[in-house]
Amino acid sequence: MSLRRHLRKHCEDQQQLHNRLPGSEVSHPAPDVRYLPLSLRNENDDRAQAWFDVDAWLRQMNLHLPAIPWKEVPVDYLASWLARLGLNFYFASTVWSVEAITPAVAELPPTVLMLHADPCPLWCLEWPEDPLERYCSPGIPTWLIPYPLQCSLGSSRLSLSQLMDVAPGDLLLIKRPEAYLTVGARRIYRVSYTLNQEVVVEEQYVEHEEEFRDEDETLYEWASLPVDIEFVLDGGRVTLVELEDIRPGAALPLPQDAEKNMKIYLNKKLFARGELVALENGALAVEMNHVNAGLIGNMGASDAE
Repeated sequence: MSLRRHLRKHCEDQQQLHNRLPGSEVSHPAPDVRYLPLSLRNENDDRAQAWFDVDAWLRQMNLHLPAIPWKEVPVDYLASWLARLGLNFYFASTVWSVEAITPAVAELPPTVLMLHADPCPLWCLEWPEDPLERYCSPGIPTWLIPYPLQCSLGSSRLSLSQLMDVAPGDLLLIKRPEAYLTVGARRIYRVSYTLNQEVVVEEQYVEHEEEFRDEDETLYEWASLPVDIEFVLDGGRVTLVELEDIRPGAALPLPQDAEKNMKIYLNKKLFARGELVALENGALAVEMNHVNAGLIGNMGASDAE
């Protein structure tokens, strides 16, 4: 059985539509509903175009005609009458006043955004951006991504067989003494280690000291630091004995609905959970549905499984 046929399909067009207005809902309008186009404006003079279900509005307002159902009233009459009432819609803590109602039923696109407005929903393709939200990026808080900063005093190399015999009290010789700071796997500064247990940062670490570096050249681009992103379908801890039992062809069991409980790690730190989905082009992706709240203010040791 193909994995892709088992996964929920991810529609890129719908996702892009939803991303334009977080909190909205991707909707497929019904074909037999009388949607009338609206021109809206708020107190900040922002303008928007939308549609509304005129019959849903009438039901919500509990308005009735004595001898005829609203469905039989022509939309041009309804549009003219409603325009004189001065309609308002309330959405996202903002009052939107109706400036114009087009007296013709509109055929909506197959997929639109539905806004949960009051007194009835609005449908749209775009919506003005809230000025306050322009400064509230929904992306990854890059300043909170963990980078292990380490001070190395040198290095050595031992084989696994040698390490197996190491016991408490043994000495491991620093065969290549060289003190430097590292971020991830990158050396950034040379340092000196003093007797009062502090590290003094010295010159920037250069792999090839003899190479000339122009004074105007940027010595280090912090933005180029790599972020290791790992998508984990299932995880656990194994011993060397268990590792030896894993061979080509072995089947490793997964928990039920494992594809709906993906884990995303940034630099070995659990960042989010999500669902494995199949894209329209056949590729696989993870749709995040929960961001780890503990990432903020707790950026210490690795918790990768």
